[in-house]
Amino acid sequence: GRRTVACVPDSAGVDARHPNGARPLLLPPGVTWDGSSSGVPGVPGVLTFAAGNRLPAATTGSVADTRRGFTAGAWLTPGAPSGVPAVALAQTGPDGRGFDLGLTSDGRWQFRVRSASGIAVVTAPIRSEPGHAVYIAGVADAVNRELRLYVNGSLASVAGFTPARSGAPDGPVTVGGAPALSGISRPWGGQVGNPVVAQAPLPRNALSDLAEGMFFWTEGGGLD
Repeated sequence: GRRTVACVPDSAGVDARHPNGARPLLLPPGVTWDGSSSGVPGVPGVLTFAAGNRLPAATTGSVADTRRGFTAGAWLTPGAPSGVPAVALAQTGPDGRGFDLGLTSDGRWQFRVRSASGIAVVTAPIRSEPGHAVYIAGVADAVNRELRLYVNGSLASVAGFTPARSGAPDGPVTVGGAPALSGISRPWGGQVGNPVVAQAPLPRNALSDLAEGMFFWTEGGGLD
């Protein structure tokens, strides 16, 4: 049966420099923007998802029209490898079209776009230890018909794809998993910082600007 979930709208954003977009996220119980986990203080702009989080955070409607060019990116801090795929950021329509950004079952970064022509995928190996923040961005270039995956600002993988011509996804953007009839599919275990979905195939220098939100600080300063 259907469940009633009490969510908190985050309409203010993290601070004046990092406001929320036109489609604010609804945060499920136990998930906040401060990156805290099990009572341990975190850092602003970070969502933490653990085994107890049964639902992803979600917007009230779609953010990008995936028939056109778009970009999805976030600072991702995965937990220990689980051997199953995990989705950090996704948008899925009722007909299955859309995208997801996260990890494959064998522990590779992955950006997938699903359209009428099938599924296009770009992947890249993880070169950091669990618990280390990495900026991952997927770019769908509808003009050049390319999918591009960037890891910490460097182009890691390119693949061709055919954008959908009709039936744009009208589902919400989810952070922390993909939507499913049971509530959540491929849940993310770990942290997601400064998630962004933009209606444009952003170039590398613009991705660097997004990544410079710098939500993951070391005690000595700079990015961890």
